[in-house]
Amino acid sequence: MNRILNCACRLIVGVTLALVPGIAIGAGVAVPKAEGEIVLFRNGDVLKGSMHGFDSTRGLLWKRPDISRPIALSRTNLANVFLRRTLSPQASTNDCRIVFANGDEFTGNMKKLTDQAVTVSTAFGGELTVPRRQIASVYFSNYPGKLVFDGPRGEEGWTHGEMNAAQGAVRNQWFFNNGAFVSTDASSIARDVKMPFESIIEFDLAWNGAYMLALGLYTDSLQPISLNQRDKEPAFQPFYSLQMNTYSALMMVVPKDGALRQLGSVSLNIPPGSTNAHFTVLSSRTNKFVLLLANGQPVHQWTDPAGWNGLGTGIRLVHQGAGAVRLSNLQIFEWDGKSKPAPLISNLPQLDLVKLVDNQVLAGKILGCDGTNFTINASGRDVTVQMNRVTEWRFATSAQIKTPVGPNDVRLHFQRRGRMTLQLVEWKEKEVVVLSPPFGRVSFSPDAFSRINFHPR
Repeated sequence: MNRILNCACRLIVGVTLALVPGIAIGAGVAVPKAEGEIVLFRNGDVLKGSMHGFDSTRGLLWKRPDISRPIALSRTNLANVFLRRTLSPQASTNDCRIVFANGDEFTGNMKKLTDQAVTVSTAFGGELTVPRRQIASVYFSNYPGKLVFDGPRGEEGWTHGEMNAAQGAVRNQWFFNNGAFVSTDASSIARDVKMPFESIIEFDLAWNGAYMLALGLYTDSLQPISLNQRDKEPAFQPFYSLQMNTYSALMMVVPKDGALRQLGSVSLNIPPGSTNAHFTVLSSRTNKFVLLLANGQPVHQWTDPAGWNGLGTGIRLVHQGAGAVRLSNLQIFEWDGKSKPAPLISNLPQLDLVKLVDNQVLAGKILGCDGTNFTINASGRDVTVQMNRVTEWRFATSAQIKTPVGPNDVRLHFQRRGRMTLQLVEWKEKEVVVLSPPFGRVSFSPDAFSRINFHPR
């Protein structure tokens, strides 16, 4: 096969794959925006063009303007295919997220649960029935408070900041790719999200190398603030700056005038060698504190002794130039200032766990669900609970089966959060035919996916 390389394209894919094991990139690279679709080969070569289809016999069919007919690419040589998709509006009716024991997940509407299976209605594949023993958890959308922001869905509505780059240095920007903001150099992006007085911020962060990220909370400036030259910056109101790196987190108050006030630095307690984590930031103007959680575990609560000093309603993401980072699944909620998200932990692996909106936890056996109510046998008695009162089901770990990755499996990544590991039988313009142990042979909509990983681990 005649390989067609494109250096600019290689840079784009390298940044996108900063989170993929075995793919490394360097910092300080100016990254142009991607156009079209991209194939990344296992040896690192890159091919631009567009996907024409896939079948299990011929492999991936690929088109280019300079080739008269589609060429067939053997799946053996392929690493990833990045698909160009218009991000479709997220179905507002999705009420749950199904998480498999092997880490796969998707969203949909809970229809039914029995002692054998869970049935969910989805926008991408209709009604799917999954064996219960292959599911680890079900997360429901009954989160405390109104959803204020859900994204990112693109760069529209965000303001790119002007960084104080050294003479001759490249002025880089965050760029949007596959449902996330990605940055490899000093860059800033901000948005006035109308932050409520009491808020919960959730996001997934992944990194390559030692990263440094500053999250501006309750800021009225959409431009980055030079901490050492604040007197030269345009007028701005005080805000909180959560400075995070690979090992620790520091909270400080940044006023226009007067000294910076550091509220303390703490260890993040993320396992060495990690390249991703889920962060939660709870802020209370009433109680004058900011609480940080990493992977569901409390890290530290900073209380401002001078009173609340977040006077804006925006957030700002500043990558400070080290490593490469990818931020996705950013959600902001109104909060009641009291209830706090906490992981479900049990020393009884044979029991199901249920977490309710008031943080009450029930342990026992989830017997069934009709989409409106569910029943759990807890402490020897059956308890029926309305679905709008539940935030999470955690199925008994002793009964879970983790489906291994097969030699012919691929991993399909959704445009937003989620993935599925399965056999790809055929990919056509309007239909993706797959085969998997949980579902059997089913068809999905191709528009739901943004990436195909041909050799998942």
